[in-house]
Amino acid sequence: MHKTKKQLLSTLLGLFMVGCGEGSGTVENSPKDNNLVTVNTEFAATYLQSLGSDLFQSALKYSQAAMGDMVKLGDHDGLECQYHGRLKVTNTQTGEEQRFDWVVTQQADGKVVSQQTLPIEPGCYDMDLVLTLDGNDQQFVANIAGKEVSEDPLSELDFVLYPSLGETKINIDDVRSLPVLKIAFSLEELSALAEPQLGLSVNGEPEQVFTLNQATEAAQFRLNLEPGYHRLQLHLYDADMMVGKADRRVRFARDKCTKVVVGGVNAKANVTLTELKDQGTFTFTIPDEVVDEVGSAQDLALIVRLARENMPVQERVLTVRYDGGLYKARELFETQGVDKVDAYLAFHRVSEASDGFNLTPFASCNMTINLGDSHKSECRLKLKREQVRTKQSLGALVLNVLDNEQQPVSGVKVFIDGELAGMTGNVYSTGSIKTYLVPGEHEIQVVAAEKLVTESIMLKPKAEQSKILYM
Repeated sequence: MHKTKKQLLSTLLGLFMVGCGEGSGTVENSPKDNNLVTVNTEFAATYLQSLGSDLFQSALKYSQAAMGDMVKLGDHDGLECQYHGRLKVTNTQTGEEQRFDWVVTQQADGKVVSQQTLPIEPGCYDMDLVLTLDGNDQQFVANIAGKEVSEDPLSELDFVLYPSLGETKINIDDVRSLPVLKIAFSLEELSALAEPQLGLSVNGEPEQVFTLNQATEAAQFRLNLEPGYHRLQLHLYDADMMVGKADRRVRFARDKCTKVVVGGVNAKANVTLTELKDQGTFTFTIPDEVVDEVGSAQDLALIVRLARENMPVQERVLTVRYDGGLYKARELFETQGVDKVDAYLAFHRVSEASDGFNLTPFASCNMTINLGDSHKSECRLKLKREQVRTKQSLGALVLNVLDNEQQPVSGVKVFIDGELAGMTGNVYSTGSIKTYLVPGEHEIQVVAAEKLVTESIMLKPKAEQSKILYM
């Protein structure tokens, strides 16, 4: 009986508001007897960590991979994460708003579960959702416009949550006006990465790293920034290997989508030949990210291997200097009048010199340098970043190439899974090459003159595995 009186009072109050011209408004957690609509939620990207800030250590507790296994974090393995926030539902015909407290749980296996159903009557709705990761200020937003909700008891809503970055916390009433940042790369490019992750820094703030969901349409962010120009620095990772970047000033405006294209982390080469064209000064320009990884140019060593068919491999350690706003390394090499040469660039820490640079280089690339009119070439680096966390640990392959007399063979090209990995050394890592690889099976090809040797290996995670191939 008491319950019936409360329902009658609620009905009379509603009629009174309509009679006073208040037929639309905001209702908090409306108790109406409506359809219970199932809400499905997935993340376009999940927060992994913050680099270069005090948040880095605290972020470890809450790190996880998008829609997959938990990141391996020692004592923090197997944690699930909760997100709390608000859901605003607006009837597009009446203007009535309802607001709900909302909870989403991301389980240890990566599955995302909304904690409740949505009690709304049939109609057309705009919906806005803002969630905050527990124990962290990272926010995620989603919105659905003009969604028809039917009387079907099996009705479902699908929300895709996008990370938000900015200067202040997001007000749920501002979700639709936030500038949208869209990262331009295709799903094919994304699917080619074993573990795609994206780092984003705005106006020099610490880099925030997110694990991307390969199943969602695109990598997007919502930016809670003042309209105008802002500096964006983007890093694309495959696990902890940086494979792409963008660094530019971008103009953002409310209600607008801005696209940023991710390019390569490229090293460049420029050659000045002598008059007889038998020698050339090779100048290599090095990306800032490579220097940043070791701290300074004085801490970076560049090993260059230069070779051409019927030409012995030349190997030098180059000193890196800051010159005219760029990091450069120069050295004189023999060219013997050829039209082009193959170059392998391997980056090490200077501290490794005492051991003969015996460790796996943290960055490397290959290029063919034309010695014709332009004399300019470039190669796309893969840069291993120690700070970036990953759910799968890379393995290291040490490949030794020997001849029939058990002697090391220098300057031969090594292909892994059809991609040129580098060439074997002459002075350092004589007759061998070292590189990081994703765990699993790989096909190795070694090419020298007209000889081709092919073999498969199975690489384990976190392990350095040696392999000998005979030419």
